[in-house]
Amino acid sequence: MSILGKEWQLNYKRQPGETLWSTLLAARTVENPGTFFAEAKVSDLHDPFLFKDMERATTRIQNAINARERIVVYGDYDVDGTSGTALLVHTLRFIGAEVSYRIPHRLKDGYGLHKKYIDELIEQNVAIVITVDLGISCPAEVAHAQENNLDVIITDHHTIPSKIPEAFAILHPNLAPDYPFKKLSGSGVAFKLACALLIKTENEDLIPRFIDLASLGTVADCVPLIGENRTIVKLGLKQLEKTHWDGLRAILERTGSYDKGAFTSDTIGFQIGPRLNASGRIDDPYWTLQTLLAEGQDAHEKSQKLEELNLKRRKMTEEILKEAEASIDLSKAIIIAAGKGWSSGIVGLIAGRLQEKYQKPAFIMEDRGDSLVGSARSLPGFHAVHALKITEHILVGFGGHEQAAGFHLKKENLEEFTTKLHEYAEAFMKKNIIKSPLKLDCVLNPEELTLADLDKISSFAPFGMANPKPLFLLENAKIISTRLVGKDQKHLKFTVKYGKELFPGIAFNFAEHEDALWKANNLVIELKKNHWKGETKLDLGLVDFS
Repeated sequence: MSILGKEWQLNYKRQPGETLWSTLLAARTVENPGTFFAEAKVSDLHDPFLFKDMERATTRIQNAINARERIVVYGDYDVDGTSGTALLVHTLRFIGAEVSYRIPHRLKDGYGLHKKYIDELIEQNVAIVITVDLGISCPAEVAHAQENNLDVIITDHHTIPSKIPEAFAILHPNLAPDYPFKKLSGSGVAFKLACALLIKTENEDLIPRFIDLASLGTVADCVPLIGENRTIVKLGLKQLEKTHWDGLRAILERTGSYDKGAFTSDTIGFQIGPRLNASGRIDDPYWTLQTLLAEGQDAHEKSQKLEELNLKRRKMTEEILKEAEASIDLSKAIIIAAGKGWSSGIVGLIAGRLQEKYQKPAFIMEDRGDSLVGSARSLPGFHAVHALKITEHILVGFGGHEQAAGFHLKKENLEEFTTKLHEYAEAFMKKNIIKSPLKLDCVLNPEELTLADLDKISSFAPFGMANPKPLFLLENAKIISTRLVGKDQKHLKFTVKYGKELFPGIAFNFAEHEDALWKANNLVIELKKNHWKGETKLDLGLVDFS
């Protein structure tokens, strides 16, 4: 049985003698290798004017520039929203627009287009507000703006509501019948508007300089890295190496990854993304946006602020996680916990950590005295929103999707909320077995544990949603040695005998499973390169075992 309680799912059963290359193509259902592995080109991007309202939107923006009317870009506070906002502000400034920006505060305002900001823009005689990564679910706010001569151009990618806002223009892939790719991120849709503006102003050759910003949200927002998203990220990672933006370069320098070779989606997902997200989670999201817009010394100073906020966010996360773990009842089918000082910008991270560690849906809340604001993270099969709907009558609000949701309730209703959720979960789990799937590409043969084969595997990058890092099964493996490593001794170095050879490995956060690992026969691993003292060696990264 999986030590982490996961359900292993083998993507493909290899035939005797089948090569690793053909196995991976089959496991990943790559039907057209020529296209999949081809070097990405700007010409691979779809025509932005295939969006139904793109001509209308760009014409209105050009007219505003010519008339010296004010434009405001209003984006969400996460990486997708802030990177898309920065992208559009840079583009609009380049083509001569009088442009500024707004971002709602996660803790004070919450998600969306807010009337108080609309009123502020109306009072300041702003002519156009362009949304990024939001707006499609805000019909009342859009109507209020339009009624007061403030034209709204929505760029968004979220679920289409039953009532679509009556905006001046809407750029949404699912409302564009002729647009061939429907899975763009919020920054991806903003990028398409930027492309259209650059084409219309005869600056098409400058499109590449903006694509690294689009790739940030595309990776961080976990949209599928297929189709046009794959092209955006491929081009964006190359552009990162010579980024035009001082703020982005300063962030990369602080991660220690600048000038250290080619960037990967992990560079965005685990190094850039957390730094950009930190200010919106625990402070003011303007720190992130202004860093991406900054130049020269100002860029270095603002990137330092992001570094400090990210360190603070990490410390807060660890402290809250310890408090939450000490308060939960693991005999229950789901995890529910609340605490004062548990920032609502952090509780989603805590819920995710607890869900992953204990393989149970987690509902974690910040106690604000008379109310609670929470986030849920669930497993496939247990729909977080359906569970919350059981308590809809006592919730101030809720929303999300199957595996992630947000909610808000009054403190006086906490006991009823907790009771009803536990009752629903207990009844549900009696009828349904819920396990997190772990998808494995194939069984790896001992002779395929080489740097050359790792290069073949790496050619399937960039990795992310719908194209995850390849995971492999080693059958009948034998652990030869283990030792604790790391500052807090949370990790394991190990040696495994597979076939006739010995291979080194690293198991992050597996220290508590050291005794069980000695009894393991089957390992789930990913292949990694270990660069040390001028040498490059192969490492096995342990993901799970049984």
